[in-house]
Amino acid sequence: MKKTAILAIYTLILLCGCAKAGTEGTNDAEKRYLDAWIEVNHPDWAAKKVEPGYYILEDIPGTGELISIPTITPYIRTHFRMLDLKGNILSSTHIEDAYKTRSYDPSAFYGPSIMERADNAMYAGIDYAIENMKVGGRRTVLIPGWLMTQDRYNTEQEYLDKVSGSTAIYELEITERITDIAKWEQDSLSRYISRNFPDASYDTTGFYRKVLVPPVGGERFQNDTTIYINYIGRRLDGVVFDTNIADTAKFYGIHSSGSSYSPTQINLKKSYMETTMTSSSTSVITGFKYLLGKMGPYEKAIGFFTSDMGYSSSGSGLTIPAYSPLRFDIEVVDKP
Repeated sequence: MKKTAILAIYTLILLCGCAKAGTEGTNDAEKRYLDAWIEVNHPDWAAKKVEPGYYILEDIPGTGELISIPTITPYIRTHFRMLDLKGNILSSTHIEDAYKTRSYDPSAFYGPSIMERADNAMYAGIDYAIENMKVGGRRTVLIPGWLMTQDRYNTEQEYLDKVSGSTAIYELEITERITDIAKWEQDSLSRYISRNFPDASYDTTGFYRKVLVPPVGGERFQNDTTIYINYIGRRLDGVVFDTNIADTAKFYGIHSSGSSYSPTQINLKKSYMETTMTSSSTSVITGFKYLLGKMGPYEKAIGFFTSDMGYSSSGSGLTIPAYSPLRFDIEVVDKP
């Protein structure tokens, strides 16, 4: 019997089963469809099912440290590729996939990303799938939609009854195990400073400063002052993700015809934490404000800081991943 005929029969069974919706769990019909899809397209996958309901399709063991449970390894760095059941790429950390899907962005981050596992921050299905992996390991897993949740239950049926989501296939590669994220960031920033700016001064926890051109008169600005600046924002991999300088934006491929490239107004306040950009309501990340609060007329300086003074665990879109130390080059200029 042809695959299309077999799938049609299972689809009919699924539709008939929907007539009993009052007695079914949230995802019972979806589970029957997935089971039918696997039987028709990949019958060998049925034997690869692991409790509570995900499938290990391919496994290349690593030789590094064991990932173990979230309390032992609260963070990991991983390369991943997320696909639908048809093989279409939905999300990926691989730059070649960005070219393949014509979604490449010169300011986007491509590479192993930090994933948080503490306090059930990771989807249950992915967390279960990596728990017994080791650093360096690669694994392809099918995660049913009912395991795409941050909640935790004891059995597959509980997930089926309580969670709805989209089924996906993940190709995972564990590149690093992280037990202390703050130390990991500080170490990353310290290595960057040692390689590139060994004479930069350590100013406060998680912040370094390098003065390129000292302020005229050697004094900082007074409180409640309006100044104008040019700036360039970089990740530690050197990628420029933001600037108000037109030539710089063009050089790094991030120029936008809808943006106005000119010196930016900064409103310095009594406390650097109250500093705003352009208008009184436009907020500025802490590391940027902290550097500005130490600058004076026509000064040019660089600030380097960890993510607790930047975008923290949330990151910023495709450009700044979670827990990213950043670098900002700032020059105080005349009012345009």
